[in-house]
Amino acid sequence: PGQAPEETTRGKGVLVSGTLNDIHSLGLYVLEQALTRLGYRVVRLGTMITQEEFIAAARETAADALLVSDSNGHAEIDFEGFGDKCREAGLEDLHIYAGGMLTVVADDWPRVAEVLRHNGVRHVFEPGSELNDILAAIDADLGAKRRVQGEGDPSPSRTGEGQGIGQEV
Repeated sequence: PGQAPEETTRGKGVLVSGTLNDIHSLGLYVLEQALTRLGYRVVRLGTMITQEEFIAAARETAADALLVSDSNGHAEIDFEGFGDKCREAGLEDLHIYAGGMLTVVADDWPRVAEVLRHNGVRHVFEPGSELNDILAAIDADLGAKRRVQGEGDPSPSRTGEGQGIGQEV
């Protein structure tokens, strides 16, 4: 990891996004754009990110939340121990949001969602979740932090690609 983005004080509406061991990122990209327009500062890690890379980025950016997409159907395996690792890294207040095709068997959805919650995921969004519902859940948890950043300024500062640990959206 390189130089951390500016304003690394937790509580500023910083979200780190990426895909966990997966390459599918279109849905996450749409969510990142919407959150940026709401005044959040989103740092995009990209695809095929490990739990350890998410945690390092959260620490480096003082993130308030992780936006994790996992569309390979193996979320139950990919998220195993994630919450424990975050707590061990001193990130017990970090919000983790997960969405995507989290299981390959639709009937397994409720069970897999519960497994993810047990592994530290605050909100689990199933395929087909409405963007506005996802934004409302995130804003309910972090909205006050976003407003502290700049009174909901819809155009936060941006860093160029290659700076810091990820690309700021």
